[in-house]
Amino acid sequence: MIDQWIETTGKLVFASKRVASAWRSARDATLLDDVTAVCSVCQLHSEPCLILNDEPLPTTLIHANGGVAFVRWVAADDGLEVISHALRTIEQNVWDGHTELFAAGDCVLFDAGVGPSSHSPYASLHIRLREGIHRVSYVREHSLSASEVILLTLRT
Repeated sequence: MIDQWIETTGKLVFASKRVASAWRSARDATLLDDVTAVCSVCQLHSEPCLILNDEPLPTTLIHANGGVAFVRWVAADDGLEVISHALRTIEQNVWDGHTELFAAGDCVLFDAGVGPSSHSPYASLHIRLREGIHRVSYVREHSLSASEVILLTLRT
């Protein structure tokens, strides 16, 4: 079950713990000013990182279909509706786009403006990934029930 949603002020960064520990919030966040796609892979501190660029949205992580998915809550009555919608979307396997990210080991998803070392429990999510190239698929999905999610999956 979902035990943590993070709240953001803007862009999210998914990076290794090494990059996360070197992150200097205000200075490094300016490196992302030109990122405008829903998700992009950028080099930060000499490593590839995934940047989620959208309006500030509650975000969580779920395990589904042999991969992990970042679920961004755009509109819904509650978190369970968001997760149900996300799982249905994963089953449909229809995506707006794809990119690739090399990742391995302990990684962190964090708010670019605040950084991963924030003392707030709502500032970051931690996950361990197998080493390899992960296919990142993304979609912004609306449903008839007026819920809306942005979903990103990572699979090797």
